[in-house]
Amino acid sequence: MIKNLPEADIPFPGLKGWILQGEDHQIVFFDIEPIGKVSEHAHGAQWGMVIEGEIELTVGGVTNTYKDGDCYAIPHQVVH
Repeated sequence: MIKNLPEADIPFPGLKGWILQGEDHQIVFFDIEPIGKVSEHAHGAQWGMVIEGEIELTVGGVTNTYKDGDCYAIPHQVVH
């Protein structure tokens, strides 16, 4: 069902995403390959949950590892 959604245009190799768009929000379901480091960037607020696997994420200079079932939040315009 998720992969039937429109695919996101993501500029990082090894990342795929499918978009569920509302009037005032957007949900993107990501499939991330072990690709190394993604360039730092910032944008609107973001919330995420790891469904399977793990991710090391640096938000505002603080690095944490998130695993199955963990959630994270990235505030608006904070570099990550």
